[in-house]
Amino acid sequence: MAHKNISWDTTQGIITLTAGDRTERLILQRRGFLQSFLDEIEKVEGKNAVTMTLRSLLSTVGSLKADVDTPTYGHVRNANDETILPISTDGTSIPDLFQWDGKTRDLIAFGDTPFSMLPLRFLQAFKDASISILTEHGARAILNTVTRRAGYAVGQRACENYNWNDLEGAMASMDGVLSNSFPYLGWGRTRIATKKASDGMYMLFLKCWNAYESDGVTSDSPACFLFQKYLEGLGAMIAETFTGDTTESKEVLCSAAGDEYCAFAIKQKEPGSGPLDWKALEKEWRELDALALKPE
Repeated sequence: MAHKNISWDTTQGIITLTAGDRTERLILQRRGFLQSFLDEIEKVEGKNAVTMTLRSLLSTVGSLKADVDTPTYGHVRNANDETILPISTDGTSIPDLFQWDGKTRDLIAFGDTPFSMLPLRFLQAFKDASISILTEHGARAILNTVTRRAGYAVGQRACENYNWNDLEGAMASMDGVLSNSFPYLGWGRTRIATKKASDGMYMLFLKCWNAYESDGVTSDSPACFLFQKYLEGLGAMIAETFTGDTTESKEVLCSAAGDEYCAFAIKQKEPGSGPLDWKALEKEWRELDALALKPE
């Protein structure tokens, strides 16, 4: 059996699994992350769509034919376990942020939040499988719903943990909060700039180097729609709590499309208002882009 260990490079925002002479990127997602997508697929499209999605995912990651023929989420968990476990404590340095016994893929971080280690290729395979089964429009609608909901829940926890009591305070501390947490999750290295525009609405602009969702991906258009909707949900919760407003987001730059980094603009807006004119907002987000400098 190949010797396995994990390394955290928080200066790059990358978690690496090494197994013998093979390496691959891991990310941390809240426990039950993939299952929540499958639950939504079943609710919207039915059990057959879930079965077909699991079959495509398992086939892509190289699972046994018996598992592919009778796919279950348990088989996906087993494939994850077999990829990552067992991990040697030699050469594996776990940041003090985490509580982990080294025996499973599950960790506790940020107080009491459960996370699971996930090979990045599994998430990419899941996205591809969903799109192939449900069409890109259908898959994005479902995946975006679940991810935005996850970001909204994180926004609730952040308001409690950091004692945010107004929108200005939340915006002012957001750079420190996310820039210090995302690298430990393996999501990349981020910087944030925020500004209240002449229309009275805030824009939050997040730049991400080594963004997990665009890693190894080549695309004619922005590829990080899960990351985008997560940020939109987080921003929506904060805006709703303090002003009664909501948010809309756009990935305006993406390394998968050839840009130096991925960048996301999240704009506060009134609930029930129409879609934002992102062409008209380009000057606003480009000013923030110049302010969000790369971490040293």
